[in-house]
Amino acid sequence: MTRLDALLLMMVLIWGANFSLVKVALRDFPELAFNAARLVVASSVFLIAMWRTGQTPRAVSRPDWQRLFLLGVVGTLLYQLCFLAGVKRTSVGNASLITGIDPPHEVESALAAINTAHNHVSSEISLARATADQTLVQSRRAVEIETLKAQAEVEPLEALAGELAQLKAAGSEALRAYRRYVRLGLYEKASRVFREVAS
Repeated sequence: MTRLDALLLMMVLIWGANFSLVKVALRDFPELAFNAARLVVASSVFLIAMWRTGQTPRAVSRPDWQRLFLLGVVGTLLYQLCFLAGVKRTSVGNASLITGIDPPHEVESALAAINTAHNHVSSEISLARATADQTLVQSRRAVEIETLKAQAEVEPLEALAGELAQLKAAGSEALRAYRRYVRLGLYEKASRVFREVAS
């Protein structure tokens, strides 16, 4: 037997004896106090092992501290509370069997399919939302362009209406002078076109 085999055998013995020892200890100790003592002893042994092997903890960033806190709450606190409550209320054999049972392949496949379908639906929803947002932006731009075109067409008419209103208010003499000016302008344009054609 190699050293690695011996260590693995020790791990199996410790893990297997864990249920029996916890069951016996919970007869005399409250659940939370017993679990706190377990974690303190385990953490101390772990730190001593790190020191003996020359390993030092690495610096942990602020986001990593948040993830570690969440992992500790879910993976250690909640797990230990459920574990101790289960061991206290059932037999050692039931607790060890339930803890050691892996979910069937069908359950893993179903969970993987649910996760895949969820991701697919989420991507489709995101794509539809992006398409709808793009369509709204294009529609808004089209409305703005048509509005500007309509304003450009209406402005000369409004200016002409304003001039005619001013001419009407000024009297018939102003209207005749305006007509004469328009005719002169047309005559000059016609003369220019005639000279261009003749040349």
